[in-house]
Amino acid sequence: MSVFFFFNFIPPAMIYFFYLFHSLLVALATAIKITYVIIIYIMIIIIKEEKIYETKQNYIWT
Repeated sequence: MSVFFFFNFIPPAMIYFFYLFHSLLVALATAIKITYVIIIYIMIIIIKEEKIYETKQNYIWT
């Protein structure tokens, strides 16, 4: 009964807006996580590449 009253009290547009806002927040958080992981992965690759390049240069110079 209380749930029915709650849904009668709040307009459906508000519920829809809250649902939309929540889904948007979830999507945003997921996107941030994915980009964070990709950035870390790229940084690791770049660091490894730089180390390989340095060792190659040292090998050439010596």
